[in-house]
Amino acid sequence: MQPECEVKQEEYDGIICDNTIQIRRLVYYNYAPGIFENMEFKVLKYDDHLYTNATEYIQTLVPANYSIVPFRTKLDPGKAWAMPFVTGHKYKVHWRFGLDFT
Repeated sequence: MQPECEVKQEEYDGIICDNTIQIRRLVYYNYAPGIFENMEFKVLKYDDHLYTNATEYIQTLVPANYSIVPFRTKLDPGKAWAMPFVTGHKYKVHWRFGLDFT
């Protein structure tokens, strides 16, 4: 969720964003090593205005603040993760227990 969007579960069974943003679908695949198979992605909003100390911000957040992206085994491309992102924002993405990159 981003400020430009709102949950419209009853009307649309999803999230609706205004026309000032762009949404892009990112797919991560062809990973190596194989330890990432079947692990979920965790995504955290990471815009600069959300924190004064990045390490403290990451460590003090509860799991509910992360979006979970499940591993896809049989779709095209197979063995991948796919998720829509609102452009113009920063995100911290890592695998299950903290294998990460920014």
